[in-house]
Parts: sequence; structure tokens; C-alpha cells
Amino acid sequence: MAPLAARKIFFYFYILLFFITAPMVVLYTAGYRFNFEAGRFVQTGTVSVNSTPKNAVIRFNSVFLKKTPGIIRQVLPGTYTITLEKDGFHSWSREIDVRSRETTYIEDVVLFLESDLEIVQQEDYDAFSISPSGILAYATTTDSWTEIWRLDVSSGEQFLLDRIANLDPSAIRFEWSNSGDYLMVTNENGTQFFRNTLIDLKSEAESIITIATNIHFDRAADPIVFVETPFRSHLLNLQNGEVENLDNDIIDTAANNAFSLVQSNDFVLLNDNANDRAIAALPQSDYQILDVNDTFVLVEKLTTRQHILIDTQTQREPIALQEYMTEFEWKDGYLYFSDGFELSRYNTQTGETTLLTRTSEVMNTIDIYPEGNVLIIGYSNRIEALDVSDISRTVTTNLAFMDQIDTFWLSRRGEMLYLTGTEEIDSGAFVISLNE
Repeated sequence: MAPLAARKIFFYFYILLFFITAPMVVLYTAGYRFNFEAGRFVQTGTVSVNSTPKNAVIRFNSVFLKKTPGIIRQVLPGTYTITLEKDGFHSWSREIDVRSRETTYIEDVVLFLESDLEIVQQEDYDAFSISPSGILAYATTTDSWTEIWRLDVSSGEQFLLDRIANLDPSAIRFEWSNSGDYLMVTNENGTQFFRNTLIDLKSEAESIITIATNIHFDRAADPIVFVETPFRSHLLNLQNGEVENLDNDIIDTAANNAFSLVQSNDFVLLNDNANDRAIAALPQSDYQILDVNDTFVLVEKLTTRQHILIDTQTQREPIALQEYMTEFEWKDGYLYFSDGFELSRYNTQTGETTLLTRTSEVMNTIDIYPEGNVLIIGYSNRIEALDVSDISRTVTTNLAFMDQIDTFWLSRRGEMLYLTGTEEIDSGAFVISLNE
């Protein structure tokens, strides 16, 4: 009798155990876990992490889990601190939110090398400018001569472009064409006119224009130059030497005269010349077209440095944005701009402007890193990388420190960061490695 009773007890025990554990197994298989803080079962989430370079250690709340690229499954909903680490690189860390039945993507994280500053050229520059392809043009003064040089900082090669006698170096202004194939060197000669030297860096041929009161490259059509004289304005094609005479009321053009600023009695009109229509009317002032990006034209009010972004495809309210800007860059339909203390992003699809960061120090230069969602910001004594993948939780990485930084620029693939400035007793051009 006893063995029969014992068997019944075991039978009912296993049945009870089955009804208790079976739902737990089903819940576990479906991704549910017991949340002790909430006191109930909740469905977990997933985190997908990737980085450049790969094989970075992933830490969740300081606990090592795996390496990138990696997928972390069955994570309880909540807020976590995720950190990516790799030997020889700056670490990256920020908070993330994990939600039930959702995948949180931490993609395109860029880790930067921890490397030392190296000097490329020791020189005191009187004036300098960086081409879009990373070529440094600079001026130095010796005795009564000012020399204009071209330096390829990646190779160290340099050659003399021009020598000008009895010139005030502070009066020199450099401007590059979009391709970086042409350099314009402008200096005042004591009158209302300027001596403008246009240099073809491929052939080293020079053209000198002395009667222009306003001259600049067309930012959307290379290599077109807008030339304003006391008599009329012209478009000069540096490749074939052709000159197009413009109407007297035209004060600037862009995209090879596809758009123009035209002086009228009461306004300055931005015209769409291809469709023969006025796009926007601006108050009377001095303006210049700075850039054309897709369907947007960026115009600067020269007296106040107010920048006006105009949507050429919208007729009802073509003025999309009016902001004071000291720096601007475009990427993937976003306009990033700074007024020196605030860095913001304008979304051309939604029309929304978002503040990314604010600082008490002046941002002298901004650039966009080729990979990820990273902005490079230059201050007077340091360079920072700002990851804006999550604009509510940006990540800052200090890349370089110097006693004085004048400007910086990136190599095309972003593996090198070049700077001009002063570090201890050395002045000139410097370089720091960002990626292998």
C-alpha cells in the first residue's frame, strides 16, 4: 500500500511541476524574463552594436559581454550604459534605452586612435588656406617680398606659386575652387580695386585680374568665376577662357548662372534662370550666394553675416531658414551650422532645426567626419569629435590639444587630422592619426 501511495504522490508532484514549469519554459522561449524590480515577467529586447574599427570590447554597465560586431539578446527593458573599448583607441560610452520586443541599434560608432601630435612643417604663416583636397596654401614674408607657397601635407612636397613685392601680408585672402584645382590670391593695392591672381595648380598657369571690385568662385560650378567690375559683371570659365557678360542688375550668380541675385527697385530677387521665375524676394542689402545643395540655395547677407536658406522648389514660403552662421557643412540632407557658440542641425526634409550642443568657448571650425555621424569641432586649443547618432545623448572625444590652434582639416578618408598653430616653441603645420 505504501509504494502505491508514494507513486501517487510522485505522480501528482510531477504534474504540478509540469504546470508550473511549462508556462515558464514557454515564456522563456518567447523572450520573457522575470523583472525583480517590476515583480513580473516582461518581454526582453535586443541590442545590436557595430563599430569602426571592429573587434571593440562591448561592456554593459561595466560588464564585458562580447566584441563588435555583436548582438546582445534577452536584455531586460531599461536604461544601460554601453561602453566600447579597444587597445590604442579612445573609448566611447553613452546611455541607451532598451525596450520590450524592440532592437536598439548602436551602429557606425567611430573609435579614434590615441596618437601623438607630429609636426609636418615648421613655419610662421602670415596667411593660409586649405583646399577641398587638403592642400595648404600659405604666405610668408622675407625682407620686401611676400611668397605664396603650396604644401601637400600628406607628402611634404611644396613649391613656390608667386612672389609679390611690397605687400602687407594681412591684406592677403585665399580662395579655392570646389575641386581644389584653382587658387585665387587676392590682395588690396591701395585703391578700390584688388590684385587677383588666379592660379591653375595643374599647369601652374597664372591669370591676373586687377580691375575687379568683387570676384569669387562659383561654389556650384567648377571652375566658373564671378567677376564684378565698375562697368558690368562677367562669368569667366577658367578651363576654356570664355567670358559671359551679365546684365547690369545681376549682383551674383551660382551653378553656372542657373540662379542669380538680381537688383530690383524694392528688393533683391533670387531668380531661377532655367525656369525664368523669381524664387524669393529679399530686403535691399549686399548679398552673395554661398552654396547650392540639391534644391536649396544658401545666401549670405554680407553686412550682418546672416545666412538665408532658400528652397527653390517651394513657391509659397521659399525661405526655409534664417540664421547667423560662422561655419556650415552639408551631409545627407542635413545642414550643420554654428554661430560660434551653438551647433545646430537643419533637416531639409522636415524643416526642423535641432540644437546639438552649446559651449561657452568659440567654435572656430567645424567639419564632418567621413564615417558615422560625427562632427569634428575646432576650438582655440583643442579638437573634439562629437558623435550625434543620438542627439539627446551626444558623445564627445578629445582628439588633440595644442597651445594655439588656427584651423584644422581632415584627409579625404578621415585617417589623418591636420592642424596649423603653435605647440610649445613650434609653429606651423601638424598632423595626428585618427584611424589605422
